[in-house]
Amino acid sequence: MPGVPLSPNTCPADIEETAEAYVMNRLLPADALHFETHSIGCRQCATAATEAKCFARAVKQAAQMLWAEPSAQSRKPGSHWH
Repeated sequence: MPGVPLSPNTCPADIEETAEAYVMNRLLPADALHFETHSIGCRQCATAATEAKCFARAVKQAAQMLWAEPSAQSRKPGSHWH
């Protein structure tokens, strides 16, 4: 993944990918700081970060609900569900 532009006025080349990496803590600390600072004044990047957070939260909640089901106790990772 290319680094986040150092200019506060420049959006990353792939906003959604960068926002996802930011939310998932996959950016280098300096890049995360630049993206976070940039997003304060950039509605498009702030929106992408918010959407990535919502998506990650929804996936986590869905996984928790799935594994909380009684039948999930017998499921093993990698097994096929029928």
